[in-house]
Amino acid sequence: MLPFKYDLKLGDTMPEVGSMKARLIQLGYGTCFLDGKVRELDDSDYFGEVTQECLESFQTKVQDAVTLYQLPIPDDIKNNYPFAIDGVFNYSDWYVLNHYEELVEWYKVNIKPDTFPIQDPEPVAAGEVDFITQVIKFAKAEIGTVEEKPHNNGGKRVNEYQRIGSCGAISTGAPWCQFFMNWLLKQLKHDYKWTCSGYTPDNVNFAVKKNAGFKSVKKGQIEIGDFGYIYSPSRNNARHVFIIIGIDLVKGIVTTIEGNTNNDGSAEGFGVFKRIRPVSQVWAVGKWHQLYK
Repeated sequence: MLPFKYDLKLGDTMPEVGSMKARLIQLGYGTCFLDGKVRELDDSDYFGEVTQECLESFQTKVQDAVTLYQLPIPDDIKNNYPFAIDGVFNYSDWYVLNHYEELVEWYKVNIKPDTFPIQDPEPVAAGEVDFITQVIKFAKAEIGTVEEKPHNNGGKRVNEYQRIGSCGAISTGAPWCQFFMNWLLKQLKHDYKWTCSGYTPDNVNFAVKKNAGFKSVKKGQIEIGDFGYIYSPSRNNARHVFIIIGIDLVKGIVTTIEGNTNNDGSAEGFGVFKRIRPVSQVWAVGKWHQLYK
C-alpha cells in the first residue's frame, strides 16, 4: 500500500484511494451490499458510496477483533486513532490493512472466540419460550454450514437460506446474513410474520413499525432470541444481523449465532458460526417473537 498521508473520505479522488481499494479487494473486502444490491469495488481513485460501504464492511468485520480481543496494535495508534465503523479511512484503518496478515496470524494463533464462556439460552417470558427455543435450536443445528467456495455467497445450504428467506425471490449470490434469520423463522410450523427482505435496514424499519424493535437500543432492551443489528453510518441504519442466544451484561458481551460471518474475525464472512460480541455492537434489535404472541 501507499504510505499514509491523511484521512480519506467520501468524495476524495487521489492515488491513496485506489491503493486502499486494491488492498480491500486483495483481502476479500471488494464486495458489499448497498441499497439492496450487491456492489463491487472498481479500480479507480475515486472514493464513492460503494467504497464507503465496502470500507465499513471491513471495519465491521475486524472491529470486534480490535476492541474485544485486543489485537496487538500499538498504543499510540489505538489512543490517537480509535478504530471505528465510520466509513472514513484513517491511520488505524491503514495500519490494520497494511499489517493485516501478521495481525490475523497473531489473532488466529493466540486468541480464540471461546476466550469467554459460551452461554446457553436463558429463560424467557412465558408464552414466548416455545418459539424462541425452537428457533435457537434451528440456529444451533446450522452452525458450521459454509459456502461452497469462500466469499461466493453460494452453496447448496446457503442457497436454501437465500431462496426460502427471500420467499423465492433470490436463489444464490447475495449477502445472506438476514436471509438466514428469515430462514430460521420459516422453519416454525406457524404463519410467517417477518419480512422477505435480505436488506437489514428493511428489517429494522419493519420491526420498529410493528412495535417489535428498537433503534439505538439500551442494554435493558436486549433479550434472548432478539435479532441484533450492527450500525452502518453510511446507511444510518443496520448492516449485519445475528440472533442473540446469550447475554452477560457484567462482562458486556452477547453470544450470537449468525450467518455470512466468520468464526475468527480474520476474513470476509462465509458461514454460520457462534460468536461473542461486545454489547456495544448491538445498535438495534428486532423482537420477531413478539409477533408470535
